[in-house]
Amino acid sequence: MPSRSLVFALCALIALPAIPLAFEWVTPNPWYGFRTPATLACAADWYETNMVAGALFVVSMLAVAGTACVLSERLVSERPWMPGALLVLGVGVSVAGSIFYLRFNA
Repeated sequence: MPSRSLVFALCALIALPAIPLAFEWVTPNPWYGFRTPATLACAADWYETNMVAGALFVVSMLAVAGTACVLSERLVSERPWMPGALLVLGVGVSVAGSIFYLRFNA
């Protein structure tokens, strides 16, 4: 069963690398960022899409950490999969939102 502290650590591990993306500090590169043929072909698309993706990751990880914080011990003990599922849901929402944004705005 993932403990709250593990969920918080994983949220931080996911959110911290997204902060430079959200502030547009990362230039187009083949290793770090939301890399697709469209974002690598156009610097403006790169910065805009990575800003949105970074912000989505930070906000969703804050939401997951906040939700994990308010979950009761009884609920977590009865459903030990819940913190992990919240984390997967947060990452999924961030990736889906980034893809949606790229598809309809780039």
